[in-house]
Amino acid sequence: MVLTFLTFTHLLVTLLSFTTTTTTGLSELRRNCSTTQATNPEPFDVNFVDAMEIISQQIADTGFGFAVSGYNTPDRVYGLGQCFNYLSSIDCRLCYAESRVKLPLCLPATAAQVYLDGCFLRYGDYNFSQEIFDDLDTYICGSSSKNIDDKILFKEITNGLIRNLTLEAYEDRDYYKEGNVTVSLGVSVYGIAQCWRSVNKSGCKECLEIASQNIVNCLPGSAGRALNSGCFVRYSTEPFYVEASQLKSSSSSSVLRRRLGAALGSIFAAVVVIGGAILWRMRVSSRGTDYRNMDGSLEIPRHISESRLSFKYDDMRRATNDFDIGKQIGQGGHGSVYKIWGHFTSNSLIEMLDPYLRGQCSEEQVQKVFHVGLLCTQASSSLRPPMWKVVEMLTSTARDLPLPTKPPFIDIKGVEVGSSGSETPNTSGSKSHVSVNQMSVSILMGR
Repeated sequence: MVLTFLTFTHLLVTLLSFTTTTTTGLSELRRNCSTTQATNPEPFDVNFVDAMEIISQQIADTGFGFAVSGYNTPDRVYGLGQCFNYLSSIDCRLCYAESRVKLPLCLPATAAQVYLDGCFLRYGDYNFSQEIFDDLDTYICGSSSKNIDDKILFKEITNGLIRNLTLEAYEDRDYYKEGNVTVSLGVSVYGIAQCWRSVNKSGCKECLEIASQNIVNCLPGSAGRALNSGCFVRYSTEPFYVEASQLKSSSSSSVLRRRLGAALGSIFAAVVVIGGAILWRMRVSSRGTDYRNMDGSLEIPRHISESRLSFKYDDMRRATNDFDIGKQIGQGGHGSVYKIWGHFTSNSLIEMLDPYLRGQCSEEQVQKVFHVGLLCTQASSSLRPPMWKVVEMLTSTARDLPLPTKPPFIDIKGVEVGSSGSETPNTSGSKSHVSVNQMSVSILMGR
């Protein structure tokens, strides 16, 4: 109980630090998926994941990332990620995490890009890092504002702001420029212009020129965005960015808040741990002889703490009720996979659904989610579907799914225990598709 409460305390402190520094929306502006699919989806999918992991580290450090993964040309994946400079470090990482979830929805397409309101993420099977244009480049306009009385003046002033930002951005070291201007009493316009760091100066200039020509088509609308493959331009009557000077000061103050929160959280956690230990000791003492070890079971947690989870045979025998079949991990009555498999075979998967979710989704959707989950927990890795296939099965309207194999229980001796309790040797000559860990271990874990 003490550890659970302590974990909750640290989680609460972490969440508070995030809520004090994160204010940026992460709505999806546009997602483009290529109609061409990868020749070999599985290795392409693996290279995609690897490239995205590399970009994730780069994004956390600098706000920009570019990576290449794969040796063979057909399966090679190029990836590029860019946060807009007005985002804080935390907002940047959150934006990348959100786009990282949305981009795989295009797999196994050979190329895709996603624009969020704060960052850009793209992958492809060729090096596109210098590209500034694409057939899918577009612009998005907001609605006309009722607060704008003189629309001609608003259009003229906003057009001038966009022109100045695009002319100055490509000269900037970070290819970024932000600014605002007052149109009339109570009406101001805010804008940014930014190129990806992978393009050169001349490419940035050309990209911003085209983007500015497109975005003025939104005037006299209250907002507009130009979404190009190599740059981004935006204006709005609402302040959507934090000025650089404020961003730095808020960043340093947020660090101070997080340090203060961590210190207070640690002090509070220490009080909880000490208080919990005293309370536990008092309860043990008050029980006196009633708490004596009558059947030897008290030695089990004591041995666990002393041996760092290296179990003795006698301990395992007592803990599993003399190795009762119902206690086996992944197959016994306490295993979630085993329970779902039982309901799958009896066509009663709906009973596994959280009661609070019933009525919010169809029974067919529930069946599909559990079915795909069983496919992903099969013993052999060759039987488990790759990530792109999982997404395809979950989003597809098709009802025919491959049948999963029964999740087996594997012990450390390389023996597969069937449902009847019999043991079958799993040697290299066996035709079983189950992959057995050959390492010497002292812990039994469910797959």
